[in-house]
Amino acid sequence: MTHPRPLGERELALINLYAHCQLGLSPRRFYAKWDVTYENIADICSHSPATVRRWFGSDRNYRAPSSCDLRHLANRGLSFRTPRGNSN
Repeated sequence: MTHPRPLGERELALINLYAHCQLGLSPRRFYAKWDVTYENIADICSHSPATVRRWFGSDRNYRAPSSCDLRHLANRGLSFRTPRGNSN
């Protein structure tokens, strides 16, 4: 068995930043920005498509996404962005 590498100052600082991160993107904004389906969003957030449909529902069908769901969508949205120097 291998011994895990100890965490340094940099890693601990990154954990602290991530733990207190306010990064989030709503499902509606994610859906409007990217050509995705509810099924794609469900896969990203590890939920069923039925749950995602409730995020887009109204009145009694509405269910709010969690802060973790918003963070998953924001992180995925950031990874979809084109590298600097490219158009779009």
